[in-house]
Amino acid sequence: MWIWIFNIVMMSLFLVPGFLAVYFILERQRSRRTIAAKPPYHPKVTVLLPFRGLDYNFEATLRSLASQQYAGSYEVLAVTSEENGRGEELVHQYAALSPRIHLVKASHSEVSRHRSDKVNNLLTGIAHASKDTEVYVFIDSDIVPQPSWIEQMVQPLQSAQVGLTSGSAWIVSKSRSVLALAARYWDFLATTMITFPVTRFARGFSFGIRKNVFEQIGMKSIWSEAFHDNFTISDVVRRAGFRIQYVPDCLVPEHFDIQGFAWVKWVKRQALNTKVNYKRLWAFGFFLVTMPRLLGAVLFLVALGFRITGDVPSLLYIFLYWPLLHIAGAALVVAAVSRDASQIKDYRPSFIRVAVLVLASFVSVVYCISSLWAVISNKMEWRNLVYHQKTPFTTVVTGEKGRKQDAGQ
Repeated sequence: MWIWIFNIVMMSLFLVPGFLAVYFILERQRSRRTIAAKPPYHPKVTVLLPFRGLDYNFEATLRSLASQQYAGSYEVLAVTSEENGRGEELVHQYAALSPRIHLVKASHSEVSRHRSDKVNNLLTGIAHASKDTEVYVFIDSDIVPQPSWIEQMVQPLQSAQVGLTSGSAWIVSKSRSVLALAARYWDFLATTMITFPVTRFARGFSFGIRKNVFEQIGMKSIWSEAFHDNFTISDVVRRAGFRIQYVPDCLVPEHFDIQGFAWVKWVKRQALNTKVNYKRLWAFGFFLVTMPRLLGAVLFLVALGFRITGDVPSLLYIFLYWPLLHIAGAALVVAAVSRDASQIKDYRPSFIRVAVLVLASFVSVVYCISSLWAVISNKMEWRNLVYHQKTPFTTVVTGEKGRKQDAGQ
């Protein structure tokens, strides 16, 4: 009897991605209906655009933000702590062409000791926002939003229950390797958790919040000593009793130029950020998604070995079906998230592309090792900086000559 109970429990765990995908589809439909039923909402918006250097697609990002199809008033504050970089020159060029775009300089003195450079830029931008601003919308400098991005992002915020809105991402990699496709599936799986009640969160490259909510929850004080922007604000918004609303029409392309082992490090960075800054989301993903996938794959190989050499122990028999259960969940995840891919320029979904992505989900099991790595290591690398993720965090700055400085002391 207990063997049957064990089999049912394991089967349920293997199908968690499928359950998440089904809920995502239902929530996506509900979100579209809710947004369509609301009257037009056009508050004054401040778009916060932190940047460092000349990121990929930065010019296209500025061009898109300068010409958004938004019926209300908005401003774009491009914020950097760098001195006279190429990105700054580009902002000056677009500021001369559009009265909506403004360059804001942030001080770098508080970054390493108290908060990350990105969060520091965001706080500086908020301090320079127009006094009559009603909504803050945040976007990364390498994200090119579609023309109605602001319009779609702010629409759900007219509801008093909604504290935070979020778009999602479609990974676009210069590398066409299997690891890149597996990373896209990994990100798809994370996207399905945006809408799930236990794990709701906002994606960092594209989210919005009402100014009064931002002030009510004391986000300025919390961000003053924070490393991560979206996971921190997601956790605080949830604790304050507000809803985090997924916006289907705000799916944006996220470009990467990495390959090989760098993808494993990328996943480790995401897992570590989640573990430190949003424990509820990390615990759900780690114990109910990551570990069952990894154990399922390993024990499938063990059970297959028994099948080849002899009889399979009854306790391992369920794991022979792991590939079928995994592919069923993966197919649902890909189908759920791919529905919004029409917003991605030049992307044409096809049966072959979908099938290849589903098959790449098996390779994404390798990234489960990255999540385990994040459990035992608080060290992560990002843009030539090495961070030790803890509270307060420390930063090791690596110079061109190998010089290392502990900036957190």
